[in-house]
Amino acid sequence: MPRIVRRVAALAAALLIASPAGLLAHTHLERSEPSAGVQLTVAPTVIKLWFSESPELALTRVQLLDSAGSVVATGPVAFDTRSRLVVLTPVSATMRPGKYTVKWSTAGDDGHPASGSWSFAVLGETGPGTTDSSAATTHQREGRESGVDAAALQEGDASGPRAAPAVIARLLQFVALFIIVGAVVFSTLVLRRTRFVVDTTRSSIRARVARCGVAASILLLASAVWRGLLQRSMLQFDGVAPSVGTMVMSTHWGHALLLQHAAGVVALIAFLLVRRGHATGWLLAAGAGLVLVVTPALGGHAIATPRLTSMSVMLDALHVLGASGWLGSLFLLVAAGIPAIERLGEERWADIASLVEAFSPIALACAAVVVGTGVAAAWLRLGSVHALFATLYGQVLIAKLVVLSGVLATGAYNWLRVRPKLGTAGATVTLRRSARTELSIGLVVIAITAVLVATPTPRLARDAASHVRLISNTHTT
Repeated sequence: MPRIVRRVAALAAALLIASPAGLLAHTHLERSEPSAGVQLTVAPTVIKLWFSESPELALTRVQLLDSAGSVVATGPVAFDTRSRLVVLTPVSATMRPGKYTVKWSTAGDDGHPASGSWSFAVLGETGPGTTDSSAATTHQREGRESGVDAAALQEGDASGPRAAPAVIARLLQFVALFIIVGAVVFSTLVLRRTRFVVDTTRSSIRARVARCGVAASILLLASAVWRGLLQRSMLQFDGVAPSVGTMVMSTHWGHALLLQHAAGVVALIAFLLVRRGHATGWLLAAGAGLVLVVTPALGGHAIATPRLTSMSVMLDALHVLGASGWLGSLFLLVAAGIPAIERLGEERWADIASLVEAFSPIALACAAVVVGTGVAAAWLRLGSVHALFATLYGQVLIAKLVVLSGVLATGAYNWLRVRPKLGTAGATVTLRRSARTELSIGLVVIAITAVLVATPTPRLARDAASHVRLISNTHTT
């Protein structure tokens, strides 16, 4: 591995490990009823939680504890009929005077966990079925006026120090996905446009591409399993983790991960077929690739966007497709195309020049798709220019844009300075060096993207907060 690749990989890992886990949580508790720190003359019959994003109900747990730490019986959690941002659980046992603590845990659409707790006091006693909550409402209002409300909650990221490995697992998934889709683009578009001196050269390159595809498919499946296990561990509540079936079959994130896993299996079979000489394997790999480019959107920000959801999913899918066609194909050019051609005779330098000539316009078009879809998606998720500088999401996005400009600059250098000189051994050495630099910087972009997709978007947070206030006022009146 080149020295620069090692350095950039180490830098990316350091950035990921140093990322504050708590800043990556999407779902936050905006308000609660009873409020934190409030004293009630009448015990509540229902515990209500207002979240910043619609939580995964199958992964949402609410537990009520008395002053001795014993569990007070409550009913199953459910969404409020007026909003999927509000979760409630009925209290089914008598609450005697004393201090009570509510512990909660949930996950957002992308599976990222969050948890917290708060306490309140009951001055009077009530049994299950009591409906008179006027006194409780009065005291909760008094608590908010005195500054005691959701801000006093003890809230945190349920993942803790394991958030960094989860982001790294996502990074590995992105890398594997880019290579799988890049293999299809490289084989079906780049190689078909290349004029080789010897026809067997194309078959030799495709065999190497298929081997890279097999390795990438295995990496995708392994990282998906690792991410699922990490997610299950992070979603533990009171020492009990959710079942794999609940995670996979009852959540948006689980559906996306299951679809990605299935497509990874199909891709693995497809590349194995290609290695055995079955050309139809490329068609199967293309189908798997089309599914894979959609899966990040189905388990991330795009699917959680309350408005223009279809457009958001489409933009994310095109963004991943463009990045795969650019960086994934570049990787295969360096890892499969050039090494296969270098085994040939004197015609190898001309063949390398022809291969790069075929690759360059496709890479340029893919880069344009990345930039265009990135700008459009940023507009959907930021909501304002101010959010670009004032929010964590915007600051991470700026970091991505700065590093991406380095990739674009390196690509422009390859296009304008290196490509015209190809046809000699020295020019090929220069190409390999500059291409590796472009890939190294691209790795940092992917690492930042792995953090970005786990960071809450400003527009979604603002829209959710407005909705929470509206529903809260409706409940109060």
